[in-house]
Amino acid sequence: MDEGLKTTYSVKTKAGKQYNCYVMGTIGITGKNVSDAMCNEKGKPAVNPLTGK
Repeated sequence: MDEGLKTTYSVKTKAGKQYNCYVMGTIGITGKNVSDAMCNEKGKPAVNPLTGK
């Protein structure tokens, strides 16, 4: 689903795990930029990848 500058999508791995993911985008003087994908396993709380909490 495209929400303007945020696009969300679902991923299913070959092992059967399912994730909700999103990428953010910006448009500026230097052009278009897209963030790395941020994903959380479905049914589990969001976790900060830097702290693990």
